[in-house]
Amino acid sequence: MCALVFFIPGLLFLRHWQRLGSRDLALAHVAGLAEAEGVVDAKTLAQRLGVPEADAAKIVRIAIREGRLRGEMDASGRFVAANAPRCAACGKPVPRSVGPGACPACGKPAAGGA
Repeated sequence: MCALVFFIPGLLFLRHWQRLGSRDLALAHVAGLAEAEGVVDAKTLAQRLGVPEADAAKIVRIAIREGRLRGEMDASGRFVAANAPRCAACGKPVPRSVGPGACPACGKPAAGGA
């Protein structure tokens, strides 16, 4: 009788535990993608994750709030990592994918990149 009484709550607890594990894994994945780029907008992140843009922005905000991402969302809605490279000329953050190319903000050579 006790086994029947505790079986359903046990299944519910197991399902909840699995969902939390999946959520943590998803946040860690998003954090890795965003940190690797340094500066990334929600549209680019949404394409990489295969989710709507609004959901990608929401996931990044959750990851920042929970301490999985170090950085902030700027006024234009881009994630800027705390350790993102900066343009030597204008001081604005530069995505690591730019490499030694031109700064997207000022057009001058950016020494940023990884």
